[in-house]
Amino acid sequence: MPGQNKMVRHRVGGAPMTTALQLIHDGALTAGVAGALYTGTVTVIALASVFAPRREQRLAARETLKVLLRQRPRVRG
Repeated sequence: MPGQNKMVRHRVGGAPMTTALQLIHDGALTAGVAGALYTGTVTVIALASVFAPRREQRLAARETLKVLLRQRPRVRG
């Protein structure tokens, strides 16, 4: 309909979702997607490091895993 505001308001439990809640929701969704992509990437590279046909490919995949899964040195004290 002409002249109507086309902005869609999201609802949670029947009440309009505030901007803050929408930002929290979007941030959580983004973090979840990023975590899933990272997990998928690490899984594919780990499989390549085991099942790659050539030794050079396996070594390159293992080096990539070292970069992706690097751990900080522990501080003892």
